[in-house]
Amino acid sequence: MKWYFFVFIVSLSAYSQPLSLKIDSISVDDQDPVERIFKVYYHLENLTDQPLLFLHDTSGIVPSTGGSGTYFPFYKIYENNTFLEIGSVFSGWDSKRINFEELNIDSLKVRYQKKLDTDQNKEKLISDKIIEIAPKGIKKFTIDFYWDRNRYYQNQDIEYYLEEEADHFIEITMVMQKPNLETESQDVDYEKFIQGVFTSNKQLIDFGKEKED
Repeated sequence: MKWYFFVFIVSLSAYSQPLSLKIDSISVDDQDPVERIFKVYYHLENLTDQPLLFLHDTSGIVPSTGGSGTYFPFYKIYENNTFLEIGSVFSGWDSKRINFEELNIDSLKVRYQKKLDTDQNKEKLISDKIIEIAPKGIKKFTIDFYWDRNRYYQNQDIEYYLEEEADHFIEITMVMQKPNLETESQDVDYEKFIQGVFTSNKQLIDFGKEKED
């Protein structure tokens, strides 16, 4: 009896999601000789008759191995129907891979000062992550990924190779959560915010061999 009740609750929650997360399309730019650039277009749709508020940082996206406990969306990569636990496939988002040989002391000081400023403005950072979607409304997002065309990956003792002829898919998940009480702004009523896990469709992404002109 308890088992049937559990199945019923899970089924009910699946049909009562207030948000829909969908990847619309992915464009590919192969003009860079070093990295292939993917532009991912996705959106959130409010399925309710009420405005929805939630906390999330859509300025970036992280692999699923690093998505827990953050306000970032995270992604998974599949080869055919198999999830690849390879961590980060991409060398960056919205900015190219950092070349550590070009870093100098001054630039490190600037980054350190930015971290101090960040730590001292937690309330502002929280408020910047607040997203509101009107009833039946849609919010659209784009994110650029940079892939250095590397096909070999190793995660601990497991080795992976992105096959050129296989179909690959990307999936995005958003975990909506309320902030810790220590970082809450006193001007925001966080009881009105939604919580939950929202997963997109799997969208084809091209890790195939570069097409010759």
